[in-house]
Amino acid sequence: MNDDEQLKLEALIGRELKQLPDLQAPETLFHRVMLEVHTRARQPWWQRSWHGWPPALQAVTLVSLLGLAAVVSYGLGQTLQEIPYEALEGVFYEWLGPLARIWELGETLMNAVVLVMRSGGQQLLLYGSLMILVVYAACLGLGAAVARAVLSRAGSGRI
Repeated sequence: MNDDEQLKLEALIGRELKQLPDLQAPETLFHRVMLEVHTRARQPWWQRSWHGWPPALQAVTLVSLLGLAAVVSYGLGQTLQEIPYEALEGVFYEWLGPLARIWELGETLMNAVVLVMRSGGQQLLLYGSLMILVVYAACLGLGAAVARAVLSRAGSGRI
């Protein structure tokens, strides 16, 4: 569509819209809205959102929360310094023992990727990544097509 046709279409739509009558809101709408506005305006400050609090109280709560975060961070730092990690190592091995095979597999795969990258396989990695993206996009497209087909059949009552 060229610019001249676009302007004519806009003018036609504008004329048609101006000929439409104004929509009337329900009579009770204005009163309900004003009642809600006055109800919210009469709420005490502690029942409003934080942005509606007095500025002095906002500053006090902000400083308090930052202080609390600093105390918690300092306390965690001190606690973690006193933990005997050698004693925890056995506990972690006991908990995570079943996952050791998965960890070894992941480590082997990462070493393989590093080896491919070192041997000049950047292009191979790039092409592999592009292939994965193409397959992903194909799966998305196929899923969307199936969903559209199912939904169109559901809308027509022919499932």
